[in-house]
Amino acid sequence: MSYQLSDLVWGLPMRPSSVKYVLLNLSMRSNKLGESWPSVPRISEDTGLDKKTVMSAVAALEEMNLLTVSRSRGAGNKYLINLEVLNKCSTDIGTTPNCGTTPYIGSPVIPKT
Repeated sequence: MSYQLSDLVWGLPMRPSSVKYVLLNLSMRSNKLGESWPSVPRISEDTGLDKKTVMSAVAALEEMNLLTVSRSRGAGNKYLINLEVLNKCSTDIGTTPNCGTTPYIGSPVIPKT
């Protein structure tokens, strides 16, 4: 379990909260390299989020370049948190509006009209 990674994730102003919660769960299960291997049902059970919500959050994290997922048929996924992007986002809060290609981090939440 990596408390350093979890501390970085806690400090990020991510929206929606389900994305942050999934990243936090992965960070708590990660080794120092940012690798973890929980199943989607395990993440769902840990977070209380629906499996579809977990999968959407994982897809959003991939889109943000914060997470790389190695998928294997018949085996569990390998999740790799992009430590370089995570560190950059945690130090650039408030100075870089979208933190590179990350649409949720550092961006204000725009209410639907």
